[in-house]
Amino acid sequence: MKIVEKDLKKGEITLIIENLNDLWHLYNIIRPDDIIYAKTLRRFRGDEDSLRSDRGERIPVYLGIKVEEFNFHPFSNRLRIKGIIIDGPDDLVSLHSYHTLNVEVHTELRIIKGYWESFVLKRIEMAETSSTQPEILILILDKGDAYFAKATEIGYKKIATITANIPGKRFKVDYYDKAVEDFFISLLKLINENISNGNIDAIIIAGPGFTKDHFIKFLKEKDPKLASTVQVVDASNSGKNGVIEVIRKGDTIKSIKEMRITKEAELVQEFLKRLGKNKRNIAYGIEEIENAKNYGAIETLLITDKLLRIDNVEKRKELDALLKEIEKLGGKIVIISSLHSAGEQLESFNSMAALLRFEI
Repeated sequence: MKIVEKDLKKGEITLIIENLNDLWHLYNIIRPDDIIYAKTLRRFRGDEDSLRSDRGERIPVYLGIKVEEFNFHPFSNRLRIKGIIIDGPDDLVSLHSYHTLNVEVHTELRIIKGYWESFVLKRIEMAETSSTQPEILILILDKGDAYFAKATEIGYKKIATITANIPGKRFKVDYYDKAVEDFFISLLKLINENISNGNIDAIIIAGPGFTKDHFIKFLKEKDPKLASTVQVVDASNSGKNGVIEVIRKGDTIKSIKEMRITKEAELVQEFLKRLGKNKRNIAYGIEEIENAKNYGAIETLLITDKLLRIDNVEKRKELDALLKEIEKLGGKIVIISSLHSAGEQLESFNSMAALLRFEI
């Protein structure tokens, strides 16, 4: 995310979306009643077309809308923001009518808020520093099933699944070998497509059994250069659970060791570990966390981005005040993405938990 201009006295920040991660950050930054200015396409109809909603020319205009609702679509790489038009060219738009902004990579927006929470400003700073972070391609293999996912700083998403009908070895050897080779060729094709279309920094192949080892042998024969860049990891799970397992092994996998999602997963696992041992150096839920804060005991507060998206302005201000107090007392705030399993686990504890310096 690139910050073009920031004037908090006016409550304005102008920024440019640089990648899919930025769209997720923006989704967590905007709120209902925010004002957003951006270039967009608006359908324009003359009087003779006024009864035909499907006719008219779509022309570029610069509009300001007051946000009412917004939805993130990670698989289409788009954030849709719907609101009421409050500013625009008089000859082309009607004020107070509705319009939807389709925000994509390279979109520039001016955001105006009545109140910028500290955690929102920190999220923008985090997005600005992590814009160049690469993606890691993870392939989970189990017999004739392949599960592709991309891991980024904010989480992971499924790219595709491939299923092949691999016959048992009781069939003719040449028939079995041909089925396996066709399966591996389709995997290699998809890997190369993702390399050419994305900022892939590393490729990890994992899964139960020996299919991954057979595929690596195939890669070494077909594309030795690519094979030399691949990391092979043991995993007891297949599919989505295999991806989660790989990410949780971040401390042993060099390419994802320093990724934010790995560190988030480690912190949530540490909380669950202490909880399982009935230790009193943790807190969860607003009452326990308030109490721990009063003792100055909070070392790290874990909070989901979903909780920070609450629409109620007063509750957001109360939450912002709590986070500021914790930081003043030396506590660290870590926002956990709800796009991966660590965020899902934290939601089971009212979306907020703390690791304490001492037992209380």
